[in-house]
Amino acid sequence: MFKPLLLSSALLLTALPFCSSAQDPADQCLNDLAALPSFLKANDAGAKDHIAYYGQEHFDKALDKAQLEAANVESMKDCEPVLSQYLKAYRKGHLRVWYINEEDRGEVSVPDAKKADEPSINVLSEQTLQLRLPSFDPRHTEALKSLLTAQQQSLASHPFWIIDVRGNGGGSDSTYAVLLPYFMVNSYQSVGVEWWVTEENIKAQQRICDVFMPNDEACPKMLEPVVKTMRAAPLNSFVSNDPNAKPTDFNEPEKAPIQRPQRVVILVDSGCGSSCEQFLLAARQSFNVKLMGERTHGSLDYSNLRPHLLPSGQYQLMYATSRSKRIPAQPVDGIGVVPDVYVPLDKNDGVDVAKKWLEETISM
Repeated sequence: MFKPLLLSSALLLTALPFCSSAQDPADQCLNDLAALPSFLKANDAGAKDHIAYYGQEHFDKALDKAQLEAANVESMKDCEPVLSQYLKAYRKGHLRVWYINEEDRGEVSVPDAKKADEPSINVLSEQTLQLRLPSFDPRHTEALKSLLTAQQQSLASHPFWIIDVRGNGGGSDSTYAVLLPYFMVNSYQSVGVEWWVTEENIKAQQRICDVFMPNDEACPKMLEPVVKTMRAAPLNSFVSNDPNAKPTDFNEPEKAPIQRPQRVVILVDSGCGSSCEQFLLAARQSFNVKLMGERTHGSLDYSNLRPHLLPSGQYQLMYATSRSKRIPAQPVDGIGVVPDVYVPLDKNDGVDVAKKWLEETISM
């Protein structure tokens, strides 16, 4: 599945009016909380599914509990755990709030991408190397392209790769797309998404590139057909970007820039979520790939997060605008992606185990 821009961990701030911070924090927190149920029910791609599954009483109780806690907060920062706990009544991932620092309120602001999260390559032996991918933040796309190009000789000369995505909270599918031709040896299935159509969601699609990737020419081109499709669809319905696509359609891998590795281990853990899990769903279909480590986070079924400013102006809601076509047959939310080879990472160095498995077990 290719999601044009899936945001899982980036803080997006939209220029909208907000309430004065001089107001009583408890009142502001209660107002922000009160805005959530109706907005989510109308606009979040998963809200109606969750209500149908858990029942309205489940959410009424969660709201009652949150209201009691909100009434006692002493500052707006204290409101964050109250709002976050209420949102968990829906699902544990791809639905959250962010506290907005005072200097950023009312402005379009995105935090700098972390230098430590840039991709890197570590040669472990004559046979094995480690490709570390801490994040699929779209702002690391060029860094990954440059790394792969600069290290082609090293990549081609090592038959065993360890692709380490432990702790990778996601970002955008477009970030890892450049990597797939380097190791995928056969065609693979790609299951798409359906977009939940509301006026608010259409507006959110139109402004997301300006907010998150203002200088990226590819972003508007990717989202243009999404907006066009949503505008042509009835409100309060799911619409597919490609209604003629079949679940059994397979993608042929692009021509490899180098000789592909013989075997690939992808190290995973509970910190791998969102587009990191989407990467695994594609990569594990290659005959030369094994997933090793622990079960992933389980936050992928409802995706393509978009920002919505809450009434106080001090919190930004990140909510989902699409639903995977895997649903309900193959859910990931609440389950995660299960590795082929289980390794308890709290007791083992995952890289050492993977290296030994590749060089000793496979080479036998």
